[in-house]
Amino acid sequence: MQTPIVRVSYRGRSGHPMLFAKALFEQLKALHGDKGVWKLCDAHPEWVHEVKVDQPYPGDVNTWEDYTKLTSVSPA
Repeated sequence: MQTPIVRVSYRGRSGHPMLFAKALFEQLKALHGDKGVWKLCDAHPEWVHEVKVDQPYPGDVNTWEDYTKLTSVSPA
């Protein structure tokens, strides 16, 4: 079954990255705020395919400091 949204799930907790089919681009452009994409996913759970990953949920990477902290950690 093909779905227009693919999202990673870290030990049951949904997160990023997310991939979207081109057919959703117009709807995505109309969203506002940093939670708009999540609202779209919640409104249409049948559109979402979860890719399950057996890894801890990664923290947000919003700053250069977050990025350098993430990239300095050795893979498990």
